[in-house]
Amino acid sequence: MNRRASAMSRTLTRLRHLVGDPILVRAGARLVPTPRAEHLRSRVRKLVGRGEFHLRAGSR
Repeated sequence: MNRRASAMSRTLTRLRHLVGDPILVRAGARLVPTPRAEHLRSRVRKLVGRGEFHLRAGSR
């Protein structure tokens, strides 16, 4: 994904408000995902996988 920092910041802010979680928090000099973000990551991966499957199946 090729996004400018300002666009990524706005997207992250919208996601934070949507899920009610900071999503990323500082751990020293790094940003790490919150437990809620880790949980959402696995769910989103499954949803994206299903979407890709249906898109591939529909193009046959």
